[in-house]
Amino acid sequence: MTTDHLELQPYIDSLCAHTDPHSLTKEKASELVEVPEGLDVHEGVWCYEWMRRLCMDLNELVIALLEDGCEATKCHVMNAGEYQFLCASHRRPRECSAIDYIHHTLTQSTLLLLSPSFFDPSNPPSTHAFSSIARRLYRIFAHAWFEHHHVFWTVEGETGVYKRFMAVSEKWRLVPQDLVILPKEAGEWTVEGDGEEVDEFDRGETVSGR
Repeated sequence: MTTDHLELQPYIDSLCAHTDPHSLTKEKASELVEVPEGLDVHEGVWCYEWMRRLCMDLNELVIALLEDGCEATKCHVMNAGEYQFLCASHRRPRECSAIDYIHHTLTQSTLLLLSPSFFDPSNPPSTHAFSSIARRLYRIFAHAWFEHHHVFWTVEGETGVYKRFMAVSEKWRLVPQDLVILPKEAGEWTVEGDGEEVDEFDRGETVSGR
């Protein structure tokens, strides 16, 4: 019998609650996001529930970024090292401060995941449908790594959210290799690409002079 998708979020919450982020490795994170034996779950539903959980967990990183002074006067554009990203939450993609970009991305991603037109448990989408969401969420980690390095490590040590995010991405190939700009030390991670073509908007624009 197929497991009711309403039962899955509490199940994933329990998995995360019983996982020690301090000892979470790439291998353990990969095991964590696998469908457990005994659960009859469509891959699209299982991926959906993990994406919902990750959006919630990212709020802890956002709070830490705000406490570190990530505001329009300090981080006036959404950048990560040499990359700068345009915000797609407008009629035409344009520059936003980092914190506005992050807020817009998380809000838009959450609304999309909660939309009945996007997710119907009786006819779940393919996992590929989550790729665009994942690529934009990844940029939040990238900004934290390059511009608020100590914040990234503090939150990661407390939650393991980046390792779990990358485990989900690797399992369903959501973020192509060409867009993974954090170094391996961030989570013992490099992701095998799926050959998907990446346009310059998804890659982000290189900041001149950096």
